[in-house]
Amino acid sequence: MKITLLFFFSFVTSLSWCQKIASIDFENLKKSKTEFVAAQLNVSIGDSVSLDLIETNAQFLRDLNLFLSVDYTIDTLPNSDVSISYIFNEAISIYPIFSIAGFKNQLNLQLGAADINFLGKGNTIGVIYQFYDRHSIFFYQNSPRHLNNRTGHEFSVGRKSTVEPLYFNDHTANFNFDNYHVSLGGNLWLNRYLKLNLGGMYMFEQYTNVDSTFDIGNKVFENREQFSFNKIQIRSSVSYRRIQYLFERRSGFAATIFAENIQTSGNPLASFFKGTVMANCFIPLFKRGNLTLQHKFGLATNNFSPFAPFVIDGYLNVRGSGNRIARGTGELIFNAEYLHTLWKHPWFYLQANSFVDIGMLRPAGGVINEFADNAFYYGGLGLRLQSRKFYNTILRVDYGFNLNHIADNGLTFGFGHFF
Repeated sequence: MKITLLFFFSFVTSLSWCQKIASIDFENLKKSKTEFVAAQLNVSIGDSVSLDLIETNAQFLRDLNLFLSVDYTIDTLPNSDVSISYIFNEAISIYPIFSIAGFKNQLNLQLGAADINFLGKGNTIGVIYQFYDRHSIFFYQNSPRHLNNRTGHEFSVGRKSTVEPLYFNDHTANFNFDNYHVSLGGNLWLNRYLKLNLGGMYMFEQYTNVDSTFDIGNKVFENREQFSFNKIQIRSSVSYRRIQYLFERRSGFAATIFAENIQTSGNPLASFFKGTVMANCFIPLFKRGNLTLQHKFGLATNNFSPFAPFVIDGYLNVRGSGNRIARGTGELIFNAEYLHTLWKHPWFYLQANSFVDIGMLRPAGGVINEFADNAFYYGGLGLRLQSRKFYNTILRVDYGFNLNHIADNGLTFGFGHFF
């Protein structure tokens, strides 16, 4: 009897391997182009049937984050070959960009719109207006993967205008900061999940002192005094990203190694080399929970300069901390967040979250062991309201507070995940 059963299962298994894929169809595509979707598959007509490979491709299509769901059917034809049909429920790909962050009478507001399936080929095009004490505007167009599935590109142009605190020894002064830039980069995909990127940027930066006149010893800065730089950036990165999107939850891992070289005409203290390593881990817990961990470590040329490239900022890395409260030439960031789904409505998911954000800096000109002396510990609570109809429409509210001084706090409000 055991021999008979073994022969039967071996026969069924061998038969499935003999079956070939006769056709692959895509149903319910609306905006997405068939040639774009087909280019994402690593299975084609004539290949042997593999149920694992068919499911892996379905999950990869889901993880493009263009579709609310991707299912499939497998039909056996009279000649024993099979026909595969992938069935799509497309998300609305044009969505608003909106976020508000508030720190002690300072407001960071972003408004805009983006299409993450421009021309039906998974391209992104968008425009963002930002008010962060002053007015900024950005335009960008990215194509993560061309139809050859091996290359991609990114382009952006804009003006960033803010009020920047600069740190001169023991004196802090506020400057109106204007950055005009144009950026271009290219992608090379080594496989589905591993990408190389090389790019460059030209920047013109201008600083205007908006505080009273001050003296730092070898230089007197008058009120309204200006200085400016021309900058060239060369950047490169290697990134691995394999994250599965499970409706309101995520699972997987992503990591990036990033390096950039900034050369500034006329001021060597504003030139630097910077390297950063960042990793994200997404862990589903229980039936409704999701734990997200992020770790970031970076070092830059250790000039004693007010233009140190790393900052602690409540909008960027440590929620509730405030507007660029510290600068340095090294950073160590750790973020942990737990999300729990409270309500699964047909139109949205409601989630509660708790988080801890820790940021450490090496001060400009300092040493590695000074990281611990410049540490910022914040925790907080928040809510997420995620649409089940629109792509990436996640309404986010986070309230963060200093774990060592509860009165030091801030509120952020916006669309999308914090990280």
